Amino acid sequence: MTLEDTAPEDDFRKHYIRLRTVIDSLESTALRYCLKEKDPKARVERAQVLERIIMPAVKEVAAISNDQTALGPCGEGYCLCNGVCVPYDCPDGSSES
Repeated sequence: MTLEDTAPEDDFRKHYIRLRTVIDSLESTALRYCLKEKDPKARVERAQVLERIIMPAVKEVAAISNDQTALGPCGEGYCLCNGVCVPYDCPDGSSES
């Protein structure tokens, strides 16, 4: 028996698990799309395409949640990394608090 079988429709756990699953799928599919290219220039082009697709979604979620800190300035414990707030230091060393 799964959580979906036993949880009432308004139980957030079920919806949270679904949201995490969708986000995980987006991440793994996007990475596979980029990495299956062997040519570095083609990988960069694919990464840029994906960023053009994904950034509007980040901005939309920030807007509907009235959470502009998703795009900076970032809240406590988050770093501004190339225009988005993340809960870790920016890998390229350009983090701003």
